[in-house]
Amino acid sequence: MDRFELRGLPRISRYRAGRHGLCNSGTDHGFPSAIRLKRAAELQDRTVTDFVIAAVQVAAQRAIQQAGVIAFSLADQERFARALLSPPKANAALNRAFARQRKLIAPG
Repeated sequence: MDRFELRGLPRISRYRAGRHGLCNSGTDHGFPSAIRLKRAAELQDRTVTDFVIAAVQVAAQRAIQQAGVIAFSLADQERFARALLSPPKANAALNRAFARQRKLIAPG
């Protein structure tokens, strides 16, 4: 077992002691991150793998939800509010559409 490896944690990468203390030889995520993941998993009574999978699923859901949100600029927000507060008069095509809808939906 490597000098800096935690018992019970899956080997993510090999750690080595460098000039600036403990450093990771393979990724940007170091030893403290592994400890933090293990502690968080223990707090939720999960394995590290289950904890990471759950966290990734939450992040994926958040990304999907954020992609579905329409972001308006300030000018777009003002234009939208004006259209809601004082909509334009209905043109002939809209009047025909309303008449057709009334025929289709009319109780009968």
